[in-house]
Parts: sequence; structure tokens; C-alpha cells
Amino acid sequence: MFRFPLATDRRGSLDTYVAAGLILPLLFATLFGGMDVLHLLMVSDELAGARTVGAAEASIAGGVTPGVVSEVRSAFGDPSVNPLLIRVTGTAAPVPWGDRISLTTVLPVSLSGFPYNLLGLTGKTVDIGGTTVVTSNWVPSGP
Repeated sequence: MFRFPLATDRRGSLDTYVAAGLILPLLFATLFGGMDVLHLLMVSDELAGARTVGAAEASIAGGVTPGVVSEVRSAFGDPSVNPLLIRVTGTAAPVPWGDRISLTTVLPVSLSGFPYNLLGLTGKTVDIGGTTVVTSNWVPSGP
């Protein structure tokens, strides 16, 4: 009678140890590599939120001012990154009412950790960020 081999029948065999030796490092690499990439995504999301706050402030202020730059940096809440590294550029104030204002935030991030070591990217710097466009909401002046 034919019988399917059970996993317990193969316990201690060489191919079990070889399979474990190949699979476990890949699982750990995926886990720890994924955590580093997840952190990079979280920083990018936090920067997008700070850019949204800055765009709202620039809309009220009629363009990018030092106060808008300060608001962007204070809205950035990731304690692992220095907010003073955020570069904020855009349409300088004053912008006439109803005109478009662009606000760009860029944060250079140095890559370090397991997945970047494996890919040879350790020590490289990438810029994360983006641009938001809003309309100036200054109250029109004049008659």
C-alpha cells in the first residue's frame, strides 16, 4: 500500500537542514529589510503631511515666506530625522490673489541598513519629497 511521507519522517535529514539554511536567512533579510524600507516610506508620508500644512500656510500668506518654512519644519514630526534638513522652495510672496503658488519640499536621506548594504547603496543619499500647488487666498486689495 502506498503511503505519503509525513514531515516527521524526514526529521533530521540533510535536505531539511539545507532547506532551513536557505529559507531562514531569506526570511530574516525580508523582515529586517522591510523594516528599513518601511521607515523610509513613513518619513516620506510625514514629509507629505508637512508639505500640505505648508501649502495651506503659503495660501494664506500669499506665497512662501520664512514663516511658511518654519511651519513646514515644525509640522514634520519624525524624531529620527532633523527637520532643519528639509529644503522648502516655491513661489515667493507676495503673490496676487487667485494666482497659483507652488511649494516644494525635499529631504535628503542617507541610506544605511541591511537592504542597502546588500544592494551596495550604503552611504548613498536620496532626496524624497514633492510639490504641491495651491491658489493664493489673499483678500484682493483695492476698490
